[in-house]
This record gives sequence, structure tokens and C-alpha cells, in this order.
Amino acid sequence: GLLMAFQALVQGLDKQIPVYGLQPDLIAHDPDVVGSVDATAQHYLSALGEAQIGSVHLIGHSFGSFIALAMAQQLDKNSLPEGETQRVSVSSITILDTPKPTHSSVSITAAEADQLMLENLNDFFALGLNAEQLSALRVETLAQQTTSLVDAMAQSGYHFTAEQLSRLQAVFRGQLLAEVHLGLQLSCPLTVIKASQTR
Repeated sequence: GLLMAFQALVQGLDKQIPVYGLQPDLIAHDPDVVGSVDATAQHYLSALGEAQIGSVHLIGHSFGSFIALAMAQQLDKNSLPEGETQRVSVSSITILDTPKPTHSSVSITAAEADQLMLENLNDFFALGLNAEQLSALRVETLAQQTTSLVDAMAQSGYHFTAEQLSRLQAVFRGQLLAEVHLGLQLSCPLTVIKASQTR
């Protein structure tokens, strides 16, 4: 995901509230981690543990909601490597603009994942690519797609390097193909907030 989408939210918070953003830059090109909700959750828990943050309120958006839930479930099960002590606890989970996950993921093909990725990038960044342009992008190699998308994004006012966009594409694709398994109960409160229901 992209943390920049939450800049306005963070700027609106009390300055005394510490906010930490978890972005998958280090694991973007590791399909075994980024393509696994549980492995990504473990990676983020390790990062929080290293920072010695203690108790946290997790906020997840879109696929991040699955990861936040997996983080809390792993801590509930205390599934840490042998000899490692729990340095993080979850006080609450808030899911933003995503329905509360109620069932595991539906399998899609790699081609379907690539199509969804292009459509979502087009929508999220308001690139204005029409169906014909999206079809032309689908037949390009991934490197060609990245170059074309970097150019289209620059025209829409978003300045990504090819490497930054390549990481985003790898994460997005990995997450679309990841299997999601939901646990039954959490030991912390869960809140779902829809932006359309806020002011």
C-alpha cells in the first residue's frame, strides 16, 4: 500500500499521538512474504517489536485490514519464534473504508490480478486511461507497463520512480494472489469506519 494516502489523516491527529506507518518496501520483491498475509503480519510485528513501541492501535485499509487482523491474531496466539518475547500488544483495530472481512479470499489468476492492478492504479491515481489504453497496457511486458504508468502518473501529478512503482506493483499483485484465512475471535475491539459516514 501507499502511506501517502493517509497524510491528511495523520496531519489531523493530535501531535502528541505517535503514528508509525508500515509500508512493505523491504519485502516488496519477496513473493513468499508479500504474497502471504501471515508472513507480512510477522514482518510488521518484528518491525514494531524492534522499535519497542509496546501497545498499539492498529489501523488497516483495504488489504491492510487483513494484515492488521493477522497481526492481532498472531499476538493472541503468541506465535513468536522460540526465545523471543512479546514486545508488542494490540489495544484495538480500526478498519478504514473496507468492509469487515467475513470470509477468506477468493482465488484469482495471475492475469486477473494484473488486470485488477491496472484498473485500480488507473482509478486511484485518476489517470484517465480508457479501455483501449488499458488493453494496450495489458499486452506490454511488466517493465514496459511500469514505464508507461510512470509517464501517465507524472501527467496526473504523481511522481514515482520506476523502482517505486515496481515495488507497488509487486506488493499489489502479491496481495491480490495471497490466500486470506480469518480467525474467529480477537481479544481486542474492532471498529469499521466508512469515510462516507464521517464529516
